[in-house]
Amino acid sequence: IPQTEALLFGPAGLLSRAERLEVLAICSTVSPRYVRGLRERVPTRIALVDAPMSGAPIAAQERRLSFMLGGETEVLDRIEPLLQAMGTRMHRMGGLGAGMTAKVLNNLSAAASITVTRLAMEWGEQLGVAPEDLRAVMHDSSGQTWFGSNFERIAFAREGHDPENTIGIVAKDVASALDVAPPGADTALPEALIQALRALRPI
Repeated sequence: IPQTEALLFGPAGLLSRAERLEVLAICSTVSPRYVRGLRERVPTRIALVDAPMSGAPIAAQERRLSFMLGGETEVLDRIEPLLQAMGTRMHRMGGLGAGMTAKVLNNLSAAASITVTRLAMEWGEQLGVAPEDLRAVMHDSSGQTWFGSNFERIAFAREGHDPENTIGIVAKDVASALDVAPPGADTALPEALIQALRALRPI
């Protein structure tokens, strides 16, 4: 959020200089609550949509990102051809904030995959099962996940937690999901995932 705030509202921010700006698409992963709050702060002449993406750097390089879109249909129709230069899947989720809600919930699920796969690999290695052999079993069995099946292609797969790296960003995204948890929701699992991500060490 601080980077988005600076980009939009800082001393040299976009909104103070882009007088002809017509559409503002928020692609960074931030809290859906924050995105919806922008509508009151961004001039009404500017159409506002949320367009977070998923797929990691490898998908960006191969131009096959998935976008989760929130906003008015006619505005999404207008920007979708631009997004297709970077991605192949466009998921329209609803009004403003719905795309970001889908993104943080997707990343909540991914966080579970990352932490449990890393834990299973660590335990397996201590018990005499090679990590690559365990991942092969997972790929062909009920433990299959995007993270496990693409482990060797994912740049951050072996990282430990750092606030500035991808593992740190995933932890931040889980916190964004917590920010929009439904009233009365049990948040114990997401809170535990944040702690598990923060405890990851490089391998």
